[in-house]
Amino acid sequence: MIRAMIVTLLAVGTTGCATGEVIHNYREGAPFFFAGTRLDLASLVEDEVQLEQFRKYGMDAPRYPLLDLPFSAATDAVISFPWLVTNNTSAFDGLSRSYKKAQK
Repeated sequence: MIRAMIVTLLAVGTTGCATGEVIHNYREGAPFFFAGTRLDLASLVEDEVQLEQFRKYGMDAPRYPLLDLPFSAATDAVISFPWLVTNNTSAFDGLSRSYKKAQK
């Protein structure tokens, strides 16, 4: 059982990690909130618009995004939620501002 877990982690580690790619290449204005998970999902559905948004900041999807997805989701949760709590903000602030502008 432990041997299988170690082999799985090594396999995932050698194919790349979307969250690691995001953290390594982060710059002001780059996607942040669950960005590794979003990068994996964009790669899975071949969403070229989203992938180009990430590539603009030097972030490339891993070779096997489906294998990386659960690990990126867990890591993104550990990174993103504390940031949101300490900054007293919401991931949906931008959406609510856009909605209010549209109502005027």
